Amino acid sequence: MHGYQPGKVTLTTELLLAHKHPDDHPRVARVLDRLHDDTGQLTRNHGR
Repeated sequence: MHGYQPGKVTLTTELLLAHKHPDDHPRVARVLDRLHDDTGQLTRNHGR
């Protein structure tokens, strides 16, 4: 993702937001919050 090799970087919200336009940070952060499951892990479950 974003030019990093798999396994070479730990994906964090801060890293992801660093690659987004500052005006988009609040919207992207809200989307990421909705994608986290109850354990704090990102989930791809649709319909949540």
